[in-house]
Amino acid sequence: MMNFFRVFITNHYAATRSGADHVRNLQVLLGNSSEEHLSFLFYEKLDCLDIEFAISVVEFLNRIVRKEGKHAADLQIYNSQPFYYEEIEYFISALKNSLTYAGRIRFYAYVLYLSKAHGAEGVHPEELEQWMRVVFNLTENQAYNNPEDYVASIQEIKRLVEYSGDIYHFLTQELNSVKSFTQLQIQEERIKALLILRSENWKSAIYEAEQHGYFKGQIGFLLNFSGIEDAYSEHDQLSWNFETNDLYFDKFQEYKMKMFAIFGDTGVKAELVAEEFLWHRAVLTKGDYLLSKGKYWSFVVDNDRDYSWKRILRSSDLGKYRETEEKHRGVIKDLIDDPHFNANDIQQSLSSIITEFKEEDWRTNFIKFPQLIACLGKTHRLIQWDDDTDRAVYLLDGMRLGPSQGIYYQMDSYVFYLRYSKDIKFEPFSKIDYYPGKGLDVPAVAYLDDCSIGDDSYALYIFYKIQEQKWELRLFIRVGDEEAAREVPGVIRKAVGTLGFDTSDPKNLRLAIPVHESDSETMQDEVYKKILDICTVLLEIQVRLQTITC
Repeated sequence: MMNFFRVFITNHYAATRSGADHVRNLQVLLGNSSEEHLSFLFYEKLDCLDIEFAISVVEFLNRIVRKEGKHAADLQIYNSQPFYYEEIEYFISALKNSLTYAGRIRFYAYVLYLSKAHGAEGVHPEELEQWMRVVFNLTENQAYNNPEDYVASIQEIKRLVEYSGDIYHFLTQELNSVKSFTQLQIQEERIKALLILRSENWKSAIYEAEQHGYFKGQIGFLLNFSGIEDAYSEHDQLSWNFETNDLYFDKFQEYKMKMFAIFGDTGVKAELVAEEFLWHRAVLTKGDYLLSKGKYWSFVVDNDRDYSWKRILRSSDLGKYRETEEKHRGVIKDLIDDPHFNANDIQQSLSSIITEFKEEDWRTNFIKFPQLIACLGKTHRLIQWDDDTDRAVYLLDGMRLGPSQGIYYQMDSYVFYLRYSKDIKFEPFSKIDYYPGKGLDVPAVAYLDDCSIGDDSYALYIFYKIQEQKWELRLFIRVGDEEAAREVPGVIRKAVGTLGFDTSDPKNLRLAIPVHESDSETMQDEVYKKILDICTVLLEIQVRLQTITC
């Protein structure tokens, strides 16, 4: 019960007080300090327990308790749309003092509405539903990083509750301001209010889209894709005729159906990711959608505030990023507008779109080889870009890369491995594999292994040296896990020396292949041909030794 009153008091204090110590006192009330148990005297000191607070508590408690019938003493349920506000769930969270910032604001909005309802018919379920829906949408799509953000929103909710009896009509008037929430979400709520008031069909369609487990009230992308957002920019009352209304409605439903086919409750449907990463690769065929994260770029994940598909779909209020963000969102629209896209057979249609891609740029290998995306860490799916060469160089398995930190795949050498590891033999080597790098101290490398000549087993490492802009091959004898275990015999040093190998270190024979103006695939072909030359030389020596032994 003390937790319950603490939530009440905290919200009331945040909404009605200000001053130099406001945030510091809020930190205590919120439990973000060492003071766990708050006394009556502490609340009195903060002047929290005023008449407004007392009336609000009494009115609210009177409203939520059933007073008669077999369910007496149970909570009275009013809201007909529990997706936006599940009354029992929030009540229990208040008892536990476990509400998030957004949850506190929703609970406060609910309390304010019930405590301000007067008379036997004071609570109107439809009004409450509309009010809590708008509050949910505004808070669900608002970032709360600190108490100041929470205070700004809760004070705005206190102001807006005066219009909670007809919140949709309030929103439809541009002159009625709404502050302290993202302007794009406010605009989205204005547009949806106009459509909901237009017809039950619009209401049902919008509610269904909003209640998708992943979108959670944020469906501005559907308004954008269907052209409604542009229509609103031209005329803020959307005063179109019946025929035009039907066209917009059909478009809205079409895009909703397509997006529902792609996204499940937790993000992109599993079958569109799996091993083939069909969704990521198909989107990439339409353009660059990667999101910047410092010196890295994210291939986007399902659940992250800054690097998720929801982030791409919602755009932002910051004008300086708007053009880039609209381009990112437009890439998804271009994909689902593709003639090959079929929501009823989405895996096959995405595969067809990928197959049709013929352009040659940095996207090509990512689209051709799903393994390049599969090796990225699931948290953010990051790659590191090299500005000097304007190309991807590292594929990160974690969140960052530095000295002794992070596992990674080097783009060029890993693509080489993927291109030549399937259905190609490198005799006398019987194995081709890839070692990820570790913290830039241990380089990533493609390698050939298990080449037996005499009593020795040889390995050939294939590096791409980014800073030096060259490929390097390293031939050595392996004993167990020990590299360069002993000197390579003179007959082999002499043979590979004719191919250009530096044999000055008899344990490590090295060949550098400088990168020239050719594209990366042509360079890889050159490396591949050089490796075949090495294999030919080693195979000849292997056969000769076996003949001598026989």
